Amino acid sequence: MPTPLFIRAAVCSPCAVHDSLLGLQAEYLAWVYGEMARCFPALPTRDAGRLHTEGNADVIQALCAGRTPGSVFYLMEVDGEAAGMCGLRSLGGDTAEIKRLYVRPAYRGMQLGSSALRRLLADARLWGYTRICLDTALFMQAAHRLYEAHGFTDCAAYEGTEVPAALQGQWRFMHRAITHPCP
Repeated sequence: MPTPLFIRAAVCSPCAVHDSLLGLQAEYLAWVYGEMARCFPALPTRDAGRLHTEGNADVIQALCAGRTPGSVFYLMEVDGEAAGMCGLRSLGGDTAEIKRLYVRPAYRGMQLGSSALRRLLADARLWGYTRICLDTALFMQAAHRLYEAHGFTDCAAYEGTEVPAALQGQWRFMHRAITHPCP
């Protein structure tokens, strides 16, 4: 299995890092909106099935800005190629949230998701968090298996989630303590 290089993204990162993250964000959103339209055609999925590039730069900028202490966003590279992205966002107090853990299809099966989780959990532990949350759509079955394998269990929608109330019934919310070592 390849060992990914985690490049911490920041506002002052080279253009290539931001361009890679924009490409990954666009792929991720196209996949999510497409799956939402396919799986939940009656839901109000705002622009489902249609990729929007407007705002992608703003999203990446916000994720990379590091405005909140205890937050981080990474580009994952394998052999110099953008393979995925992942981030950690402070929800306040002792709780953090995993954001945008996405691995490109060509790199799936290489344990990059597990590497990303171990990295984010180590960062969270370093910054003193004791709980970590995430949200995942019901159609993200491979992600569910990954999170369960790393000790995540179901919980109610948590304060600070960005999942709109209208979609929360189609989402899975998970959490775990991070006081114990990562698997």
